[in-house]
Amino acid sequence: VNLSDVRFLVFDEADQMLDKGFVTAAKRIAEACRPERQLGLFSATISPKVQELITDLFAGADVIRAKDSNRFVEKLITKKRYVKRGIRFPHLKDELEGRIVPGGTLIFVNTREQCDEVAEQLRADGKECVVYRGEMDKRERRMNLKAFREGKVDLLVSTDLASRGLDVDRV
Repeated sequence: VNLSDVRFLVFDEADQMLDKGFVTAAKRIAEACRPERQLGLFSATISPKVQELITDLFAGADVIRAKDSNRFVEKLITKKRYVKRGIRFPHLKDELEGRIVPGGTLIFVNTREQCDEVAEQLRADGKECVVYRGEMDKRERRMNLKAFREGKVDLLVSTDLASRGLDVDRV
């Protein structure tokens, strides 16, 4: 592919594009474009490590931050739990007990398989939920997200697909 005519290059989710697995390709793409091209890097999260990469790879780049970027979320509570032999569901069940926010509790899992497994366990426990993950029918995924957005379903089980670009009130 000849990119010598590219005048504008945009990397969305730049934090992901500058990850170890993509940084070489991202740099090659940028270098294949005309030298005077404009480059836009967008991301909701830029770690100090990624910021350092941006500075090193794309010298002279202007960084524009949203007013509240890197703002500490005061209501965020983190807990560490010892999970014996991967048996996680009892811990999740305990956490959800009395804490499901009407119209907005997101449960993140690592894989598509875990997504389906956790949803199945929740349903078996009498909790209505929907799944939002890759490699599922797009219509079904949209319908599930719509039901969650509208508050028809209070639990959304997802991979990191839901961590990028979704803005859902009440979550």
